Amino acid sequence: MKNLFLKSIKVKLTVLFVLVTFISLSLVGYMAYRSATNALTKETFAKLAAVSEIKTDQIEKYFLERTGDINVLSKTPIISDELDKIERFQASEGMDIVAFIKT
Repeated sequence: MKNLFLKSIKVKLTVLFVLVTFISLSLVGYMAYRSATNALTKETFAKLAAVSEIKTDQIEKYFLERTGDINVLSKTPIISDELDKIERFQASEGMDIVAFIKT
């Protein structure tokens, strides 16, 4: 009976067909997995680069706005007068700004 099983061409062809099919499907599956992984990695890095660029622009715009705010505030009379007082006090007392503020 064992010899019949090993010598049967039908069984041999069936086993061979199953093995070839399994190996082929395994290779195709692996290649599809690798391709999808590479595509997702590229897409993710592209999205991160876009977010990075957007955030960089937002930070630059924020600091430009704050610089504009400082320029506007520095030109107001009250701020100008107070800065002059601080400069005069520093010149007369020889004290730095931190010590002046603490007093």
